[in-house]
Formats: sequence, structure tokens, C-alpha cells
Amino acid sequence: MAAPTRLGIQFFTTSGGTATVPSGTKGVVAFASHWSSSSSSLSTISLGGAGSFTIANNLAVNAGGSNSTGQAVAHAAVTTTGSQTFSFTFSASPEEGPILALVYYDGIDNTDWIRATAADSDIEATNPTATVSSATDDEVVVYHQKFGAAPAVSSGFTSQGTTSNNSEFALVATANSPGATNTTYTAT
Repeated sequence: MAAPTRLGIQFFTTSGGTATVPSGTKGVVAFASHWSSSSSSLSTISLGGAGSFTIANNLAVNAGGSNSTGQAVAHAAVTTTGSQTFSFTFSASPEEGPILALVYYDGIDNTDWIRATAADSDIEATNPTATVSSATDDEVVVYHQKFGAAPAVSSGFTSQGTTSNNSEFALVATANSPGATNTTYTAT
């Protein structure tokens, strides 16, 4: 499985509206985070021109301890590019965030392009860690969310974009040298 070509990243802080899917996109990975005072998780996500999203990881608010944020990873095949309608919902209204990032890819086999996904959410005093199976020619992409301040990029990774909304901050980063069997990201 050769590394796909990343065509772009787009951040959203509200549901509904338009996503600009780059020409040549064959697949999309979505990362979502939010916080609410009740246990909440990603309920739905849709993108015009994309198939049904597979929500691979979906951690509810407080799953990682009191005040930990809800985190989700999802992916879908894409058949139509350009301006597309986009929406997402959570099982409870976000009080902080939400932030959702779409990462667009070409050079994939739509039936078998995700090797592994992982998610971790922890309270502010603890740094979450996520490990995924990988090969040296994979693209390992990370979504790192933090409350109150922009997250720092962990050693061995390069930031590909950042955003913030309503006290929540996020970055998307990629591994500089993915591991032969796995790659670990530890928030700093």
C-alpha cells in the first residue's frame, strides 16, 4: 500500500455549508473534536460527492476522564469534486468547538486505503497518545486538539494546518518518517 497524495486540508467550525473538494480527490479523512457538559459524540457526517462515511473511532466527551473532549475519525470514498454540501452533527450541542478537519487524498484504492485509525482523549493535565499500524511508505496523519491554546507539534511530525473555535484549538500534522510496523504520536 503506497502512500496516497494529500491534495488539501479544510477546517470547519460550523455544520452546513460548502466544502471545496480538490480536483482528483478519491478519498477523504475527517477528524472531529468538541466539548459539551453532557456526554456527546459525532452522530452524522456527510459530504456531497462522497460515499457514506465510516466512523472508525468515536470517543464521547468525558470518555478519557472528566472534561476530556469528544474525538472522532471517519473516512469515505469520493466520486465528485468541486463545491459540495457538507454537514455534521453531534449527539449534544457543542459548548466548546466544534472543529472538524477534512483531509483530501488521491492515489488511493477506494476499497483498501486506510491501514489503521486511532483516537485518544484525555484531561488537560495528561498528554494523550495514539499508536497506529504503519509502514515506512504510509502517510500517517494526526489531528491534535487542545483546550485554551494552540497545541505544539510533537517531535517527528510536521504541521499541515491549524485552526481554533470557541476555546478549542486544533492542528493536522504528518509523520516525518512513519515506522515500519507502527507510528506513535504523543501530545505535548
